[in-house]
Amino acid sequence: MWYTIRRGRATKLFALPLIAILLVFSGCGDTSLLLQIEPGESVRIESLSPGSFVAPGETVPFALFYDETLVEPESLEIRLFDAEGVEVVFDELSGSDLIDPPSALALPALREGRYLIEFTLYDKEGLIAAERIVFFYTGTPYILRSITSFPSVAVPGASALFIADLDVPDGKDPYLRWRTGSEVLLAGYSSEGALSMQFAVPEDDGVYPVSLELFPEAPREGETYDFISPLLLETQVFVSSSPKEGRYDLSPRESYYSLFHFLGEMTDYAANGSDRLSEPIGIPGLAAEGSLFGYLFDGTGGVLIDGPVLPPGQGGSGTGAFSLSVRGALILPEEEAFILRVFDGSGETPFFSLSSSPGGTMKAVIGGRSAAYDAVHVLDGGARMFTLSFIPNAGGFELVWYVDGLEAQRNVFSGAISEYPARGRSIIAGIGGAVGLIDELGVYFIDSDGVPGPDPDVYADAMNVRFGSR
Repeated sequence: MWYTIRRGRATKLFALPLIAILLVFSGCGDTSLLLQIEPGESVRIESLSPGSFVAPGETVPFALFYDETLVEPESLEIRLFDAEGVEVVFDELSGSDLIDPPSALALPALREGRYLIEFTLYDKEGLIAAERIVFFYTGTPYILRSITSFPSVAVPGASALFIADLDVPDGKDPYLRWRTGSEVLLAGYSSEGALSMQFAVPEDDGVYPVSLELFPEAPREGETYDFISPLLLETQVFVSSSPKEGRYDLSPRESYYSLFHFLGEMTDYAANGSDRLSEPIGIPGLAAEGSLFGYLFDGTGGVLIDGPVLPPGQGGSGTGAFSLSVRGALILPEEEAFILRVFDGSGETPFFSLSSSPGGTMKAVIGGRSAAYDAVHVLDGGARMFTLSFIPNAGGFELVWYVDGLEAQRNVFSGAISEYPARGRSIIAGIGGAVGLIDELGVYFIDSDGVPGPDPDVYADAMNVRFGSR
């Protein structure tokens, strides 16, 4: 016959008194069990769900069931191992100890951490059943508050960034595991970078699950947890080939000769952007800060673009008027650092460059002529929209500097720029490049009526973004 227990009330229950692990009666609370015996089974050991959190003073539910017509247990061994695999408790029970015991285990005083409890049941011929369960002994709460994903909608094949918000006890360093379905995307300690996760989304439009699990400790070296943590948060990543324009996106795309939104990819979204191939230099990482989301450049990583990002002049003569806008959070470099360089096909000297210096000066060079702007307040790591307009005229050209839509400086030059780097290449950041987060970079060159020129709405666009009209 089978012996079962329902909600802690036994008709016939076998549990075991221990020497170092005490047995106590459990009522109908959280540790009670509702067990169902499956047809064809001869013996079953039931206890905690794998990965359970057990606090000091809490009991461990336990029950042993067997079909006495098929098996005749003679002894049960119970072992408790700490995170290093050291056995901290052992007991072997047999004979009368297997008759009418209570239904829960009271643990001895333990240090907080990961433990493995092992039950092995024997009859006269040997082992007949075993159960090994990992649990976490902790008296301090761990809380998974939220997961924030960037961008809100990803394009196929792009990378998305997920950032976790935790509330953990002081001095604790939990182990985190990120997954999509059954695939583990990232696992590691929060202090080692696992608080955020970068995920290359699928190539097909759709909605894909992403989950985060928290464990107070990592598994033993070379092992993984084969159970799901009870501390679990789930979110989704939305993938669309046609994402909606964001509030902070430079637009419209038809007005830009080159346009990078850095939505986890390096696509040139300008109307003619498909004519130029872009590829990473190094391995730039994704980052988010406030309203900014883009690539975090470290002075080595960047974007290489096959072709100039600046427009040619009318009729192909010289360089056309443009407004270069960069939205991001840059910091003072230790040496001259380039935000953008455009090379012609003849050498390593840029035809155009925009750089920053340790003293806080930003410098623009075009066709061998340069202008500097005191930009200490721009290079403070805060979110800024910086725009540089190049305006050719009959007698020469002007460089106009804007910060967050406000004109900050105007430089006037005599003599036209007759060159254009038609067969060149462009580099955003890169080796010797800027340090900081770049969210948007675009080169405006034509208005909605098809008239070439710099952006006439730098101020209006900045105010619209700031006050939410876009």
